[in-house]
Parts: sequence; structure tokens; C-alpha cells
Amino acid sequence: DYASSRSFLTHSLQDSHCQTGEKCQKQATTSAANGEPHIFNIVKDLATTVASNLLLFAYDELSVIQSILRDSDTLKPSEKKGIVKVTIRAGNYTTVLQAAVDDL
Repeated sequence: DYASSRSFLTHSLQDSHCQTGEKCQKQATTSAANGEPHIFNIVKDLATTVASNLLLFAYDELSVIQSILRDSDTLKPSEKKGIVKVTIRAGNYTTVLQAAVDDL
């Protein structure tokens, strides 16, 4: 649903990407109301977001991993590098897993 996808996108995308998308949406709405071309600007910004967020296509997998982790565990995505770092804690022990998502 929209609320959960917005929450994930807000966490997974950098603030600048969210702000750029919202700004583009407002501009497109204004352009459409004025009868100006607006589809290209939306597609261009979307393509930029997809190109700079290598983990975008791993959304489902990251959501499943996050749901499995306990409160003491952490999941840190790095969108630009395409790396996911998972830290699992049990008592005095800590395990850090790092996985890289290849470019498509």
C-alpha cells in the first residue's frame, strides 16, 4: 500500500531524492495545468533516481530481511554503492554481514 511504500522509500532513498521527486511532481502538475509538456521531466527525474539507487530493485528482499531482524539488529542500505550491511547481535557476540548488489 501507499503508506508502507512511502515509509520504505523515505528510509531507503536519500532525502534529496525524495525532495527532488516531490518538487518534480509539483512542477509537472503546474505544467500540466498550464498545458505545457510535463511527462519528460517526470521520466527524466525517475530515471535519475533509479540510476543512483542500486538497491531499488531489491525492495522486496530488504523488506523481508528487515521483518526478520530483532530490535537489537540493524540493516543499513547504501543505495549509491549498492551495498547492504546487516549487523546481528546475540549477547556479547556481534556478526556483520555485507552484501553487494550488482548493477543490472
